[in-house]
Amino acid sequence: MKTMFHELGHIVLGHTAEDQIAEYAAHRGIKEFQAEAVAYLLAHELEMTDWDASESRAYVRTWL
Repeated sequence: MKTMFHELGHIVLGHTAEDQIAEYAAHRGIKEFQAEAVAYLLAHELEMTDWDASESRAYVRTWL
């Protein structure tokens, strides 16, 4: 579910639009942070207790 939420975040935020590919490549760290934030917030709202927030923090840290 975590990966699906993350990838859906990319789609909803418009990162996968054809005209955004260059922008994504130029600012990938920011885009990855945004998608992971969407995934984390969605999991939190759905009260997914098996979500390990430390994994999200570590993932974001590698991109920022």
